[in-house]
Amino acid sequence: MLGFWKTIFFCSAFFLIRFASIAQTPLGIKGGIQSSALTREGSTLSNESLGFMLGMFFHPVNKHPITGEFEILITRKGVSDARVTYLSVPVLVNIKIADRFFFGAGGFAAAKLADKISVPPNSSGFDLDASFAFVDAGYIFELGYWKKSLEMGIRFERSLTNSFTLNNLNYKNRVWAFYIGYHI
Repeated sequence: MLGFWKTIFFCSAFFLIRFASIAQTPLGIKGGIQSSALTREGSTLSNESLGFMLGMFFHPVNKHPITGEFEILITRKGVSDARVTYLSVPVLVNIKIADRFFFGAGGFAAAKLADKISVPPNSSGFDLDASFAFVDAGYIFELGYWKKSLEMGIRFERSLTNSFTLNNLNYKNRVWAFYIGYHI
């Protein structure tokens, strides 16, 4: 199954690079660290865990104060005992708020590539029923700084779907990320 998603990722990357060269659209690479948690109605499951985001982005060349951005990212979310790796596709609208600063908002859809769940048995000795959903989707808000070919920012992501189930209790991903992007 992972081989299928790698093929999809690399075919998408090839398409983006080819499209960017034809449409004169800046293409870039983006990477960062993120702190994620699994939450439900005010409670958090276990401790937050550090993860990563790595991928590519592109957006049209223009000088308008409002632009769109499309990304393809590999992200790791979850907590220390339950982690998941996604192929994530965020779509954002960026609004210039000062000379080099922008605010972004949008949504994302993600498909599970792999997961690792090491939940210990409960006090009665029985294994707990835990699983990640195959699809995750939600919203994104970010604040960033852009100068020439370099972009950096802080991003907040929140799932709208139930991302993780533990003994019939549903949890959602909550992520804070810091990223750096470079326009190729």
